[in-house]
Amino acid sequence: VLSLAPAAIWTAVLPKEKLTRGDLTAAGIDIAYLDEYFKQNALDGGFSRFLAAIDPADYKSVFGTDTPKQEDFKGIYTLDDFLNRTGNYKPVSRDGRLAAARALTHLGEMELEYWDRIVEAEKCFTRAISLVPNHPDALCGWASAVEQVGERLSDGAEVEVGGGQFWSREDFFDKAEELINQAGHADPDRTQTLVTHALLMIRRRGDLPLARELLQLALELDSDSADVQYAWGVLFTSSVPIANNEEDGLDLAREALNLHRKALQINPAHLPAIRMLAAHYQRDGRPSEAESLYRTALALHPSRPPLLWRLGFMGEASGHPDEARDLYTQALKADPQHLPALICAAHMAHSQGGPADFGLPDELPGPPPFGELPELPGQHPTPNAKGVYKLYARALSVDPHNVEALANLGLLLHESFNNSQLAMKALTQAVEISPLHAPALCNLGSVLAASPDTGKEAEQALERAVGAAPENVAALCNLALVRAVSGAFLPAQDLVLKAM
Repeated sequence: VLSLAPAAIWTAVLPKEKLTRGDLTAAGIDIAYLDEYFKQNALDGGFSRFLAAIDPADYKSVFGTDTPKQEDFKGIYTLDDFLNRTGNYKPVSRDGRLAAARALTHLGEMELEYWDRIVEAEKCFTRAISLVPNHPDALCGWASAVEQVGERLSDGAEVEVGGGQFWSREDFFDKAEELINQAGHADPDRTQTLVTHALLMIRRRGDLPLARELLQLALELDSDSADVQYAWGVLFTSSVPIANNEEDGLDLAREALNLHRKALQINPAHLPAIRMLAAHYQRDGRPSEAESLYRTALALHPSRPPLLWRLGFMGEASGHPDEARDLYTQALKADPQHLPALICAAHMAHSQGGPADFGLPDELPGPPPFGELPELPGQHPTPNAKGVYKLYARALSVDPHNVEALANLGLLLHESFNNSQLAMKALTQAVEISPLHAPALCNLGSVLAASPDTGKEAEQALERAVGAAPENVAALCNLALVRAVSGAFLPAQDLVLKAM
């Protein structure tokens, strides 16, 4: 690991709760080193804080040596290594527990904000809370992670959370609200808690008056926070539909854009503000300006997976597959388990038929989704199909409940591997998780339609797909084909006209 700055500099900047670009440059850290700071030294800072929290009397039981040394952390540069090394150590003193909880919270924020790894972030936040049950920053971070899980579920989807319980989007949002309320009770005057609570009220509850109250308090506490400026922008954007008149709505929309720009002036790599502004530029027919926002952030964080993936996705959408492939490869080199990059890389290779090699190791991070793929008579999968299968298998070993990966894998197994049994297993599982997921229903209908004995079931699945997404061209065309085969030519013709 690179040593990028004198120890005294890291000591000066690490105690701060939130580090901005200005904090780092003021401490003498070259801007070119910011990415390595976030990837390595911030992690090292979390380790150092935890190290300082260990009582000398307990140090030998944790590390097997008598004297605390920074060298004991050499080579521990993954979160799991760190958590395994420190085990279930719980400092005896209150100050020690606070220091350890703060270190774990710092690591959780890195996992969530920089790497986009929700599961790993939750490990950090929950362990911090086990040390200090009402630690406001850990509760706030955990609330953000839980909300993001809910956000990624489609309507009607449910996932198992343990103990035989299944949670929907609303269950996750309720849990996030419970955690943020707990954080607010623990420390009502914390900027990040106020902002997180306000955003939850805006996005999940539609309670704009309460959100405004919370953000006014946050603004009084820290008017120079990028998070505060961004959250005000979200509030103004959400207020546009209920404006008194069109002119007021336009004023609110313009002010929202200005607030997002102000957030990026404070922190050019503020990903939520980038997403909001980029979406506006895309809608406004200005894709180059949207791309420029991500490239500015990427100059500060050249290996940040969400930035690389998003730029790859934009490149693919604009007809630049080679550039997209390169960016997906870079994202997966930085994090071989980055789920959005994995799924986009697999989908691109699957749909376009290009090489499916993105430089990933052969070993999966977990078991294959359906065990080892059996070879069946009549199978003649191409090297591309085998490579795409590995990408979907890797995605599902990271997240076994990912509906998009299951839906795409089911179609691949049917079309390229002639394995209808496993295809049905994948697609049935996808629809059980998300009953209204149109692509999964469409692919399920396609597989069922291939057998003369399941034509009715195919029609029912495709009707559900069209009901969930009336403009889905694939669902409309497949349903038209099924109806034409059954002799219903006029209804089939109507569906084809809708698809055109």
